[in-house]
Amino acid sequence: MTNQTVYISSCVPEGGVFRYELLPDGRLALQDHFAAAEPMYAIRRNHVIYLLLRAPFAGRAESGALALRVEPDGQLTPLGDVQPLGGTVACHLALAPNGRFLYTANYVSGNLTELPVLADGSLGPRTRLIQHEGSSVNPRRQEGPHTHAAVFSPDGHFLCVVDLGLDQIVLYAFDPQTGLCPEPAFVCRAQPGQGPRHLVFSRDGTCAFCANELASSLTVYRYRDGRLEMLATQPTLPDGFAGENTCAAIRLSPDGRFVLVSNRGHDSIACFAIDGEQVRLVSITPSGGQSPRDFDISPDGRFLLCTNEKAHTVTVLRVDPATGELSLTGGEAPLAAPLCVTWG
Repeated sequence: MTNQTVYISSCVPEGGVFRYELLPDGRLALQDHFAAAEPMYAIRRNHVIYLLLRAPFAGRAESGALALRVEPDGQLTPLGDVQPLGGTVACHLALAPNGRFLYTANYVSGNLTELPVLADGSLGPRTRLIQHEGSSVNPRRQEGPHTHAAVFSPDGHFLCVVDLGLDQIVLYAFDPQTGLCPEPAFVCRAQPGQGPRHLVFSRDGTCAFCANELASSLTVYRYRDGRLEMLATQPTLPDGFAGENTCAAIRLSPDGRFVLVSNRGHDSIACFAIDGEQVRLVSITPSGGQSPRDFDISPDGRFLLCTNEKAHTVTVLRVDPATGELSLTGGEAPLAAPLCVTWG
């Protein structure tokens, strides 16, 4: 067994992206730090990490996106400049299957930004800004559109934009040469007040699983030819829990057998086994800290790293590969407002 590299964002003004090595015994060893103010989310494709910054421009609330080259030693080097997104509090992003476009979901402004990806992996000025309109039933959280995730369909033909404020998942047709069609191809409506947040697809591409932030639930959808059909919804909390809670991250296990959702308030991670178009609750395990914003399972499937935003810690949980059940190892690393886990 060898060390596994992981990058974790710290969303404070003096924060940035911290590189750790996950050791075979589950301990985290800090390697270095790329300084950046309030990084929100990141994804990696090949040797480039694409990073969202909450408000990188002086005197402006507008968010930005930056490309970072991953050097052979794991250090990060900026590629080009930070690109303004035309939206505020960018919180999620997706890279097109052909690598030519980057899309960001901008939560507060409720819109979607398209940026071209240049030959060297850097980002060009935005080419499209799609604004959502409307509201839903929760007057405090759904007074307007709040785009919270952008995820490509398994066939690569559609971008699924999850809008918490509208209780909708909006699918836009994607052209590999010209980018998105700005008019929705299909609108899937969630149950009123669910507040859909993040979405992942099953390994075989036939189902989508959506974490509903406001309802603390997981919804299974059937996916086919650019259409989503709601099948069933299950709670992510144990029976009898009466406290406040919101769901945050959703991830698929590396082997595709389990889907996991984090609970903020109950401060736990719910694990569901996937059986075709159905899911079965396996376990609900404490995250080891307050407000688990994000988490992900290591590529070898042995450990799960969880960012506890309000506890300012990253905790390490062990994964049972046979059952999917989690257990705290006692390992953790201090980090101010950790948000996103990105494997190297």
